[in-house]
Amino acid sequence: MPPSGAVMPTMFSWATPPWCRRDLVFENSVPGVARALGAHLDPINECPRVVNRSTLENWVILVTAPISGPTGERKPTIKDVPNRLPDYTNPPVIEVVAGVGFAPIAGFKTVHVGLLWERFRRDFPQVEEHPPIVMPPELLTPVGQLGEIQFVDTPPLPRVWFLDAAGNGIVQVQRDALLHNWRKLKDDDKYPRFKVVIAEFRDHFSRLADFAREQKLGAVLPLQYELNYVNHIFPGEHWDQGKTLNAIFPDFQWRQDRSRFLPPAYEAAQWRTAFRLPDDAGRLHITIQTGFKRPDNSPILILEMKARGMAKDQSFDSIWKWFDLAHEWIVKGFADLTDKTLQSRLWGAKQ
Repeated sequence: MPPSGAVMPTMFSWATPPWCRRDLVFENSVPGVARALGAHLDPINECPRVVNRSTLENWVILVTAPISGPTGERKPTIKDVPNRLPDYTNPPVIEVVAGVGFAPIAGFKTVHVGLLWERFRRDFPQVEEHPPIVMPPELLTPVGQLGEIQFVDTPPLPRVWFLDAAGNGIVQVQRDALLHNWRKLKDDDKYPRFKVVIAEFRDHFSRLADFAREQKLGAVLPLQYELNYVNHIFPGEHWDQGKTLNAIFPDFQWRQDRSRFLPPAYEAAQWRTAFRLPDDAGRLHITIQTGFKRPDNSPILILEMKARGMAKDQSFDSIWKWFDLAHEWIVKGFADLTDKTLQSRLWGAKQ
């Protein structure tokens, strides 16, 4: 079952009682299975209402019919149908970041940071200051990313972190960007899944947009979106420091020929590539590199998959369709890059 209170799309199907329509209907994401059913059954004839299909995936709730209806027919009940994307019991993800870069809010000053925090303080009671970051523009030109120098009259503001009590959840705010992180801090921290992360980010973005409007700071105009997954792969019989990586990543081959000049064991490795998203929605950037896990400096492999780009328009619905596309490419890209046997053995790939 999906977590309690998660945001899920719902699909209704039923045993076609005579007073109900005989087709599939979909509804936009709503929290909770029982609420989803109760909110979308007509109170008079108890038929599902026809509403819009959501592009969000992850869980689909199928309504079947084992309960008797007013004339003896059977009413809908709920059972789970797994999503179509690859899924894992124990994925190696240690951080997920969803972000949006927007035109700088010129009127956003230090005093507004405190006022904005009051809207997040209940769930994010801790605050930290960090230097601002630059989200490089994802220009779909032959040269890829092109940075540009901006001159502004207003002094720079720090990037402020609002952290939850456990430190796993972070809201990052600066004058031209909003990001939401989930990060794994302890071995027993469980990744809450994309549907939870994106629902929280969607809420944060709405709060910021409402705040800017109420404070008469102007509209938040998105320029670029970003979804980033960071995975840690630990050494074992499948890989160790200096050994070939093709047991995990079949595309990554290092010749183990003793007659070659370079040593068969490398000290460090890094591999980078990028793929265009459909309909010129941006790029998926993939980086595989060796690294060390703090605090014991044990060797790890770091697989980072970052989608960056922009929807065709700036409508609210288009934002979340872009994140659905980015999530699909990251998840399916992970499954395509990594060895199928290890997906089952290490991360519990679900069939």
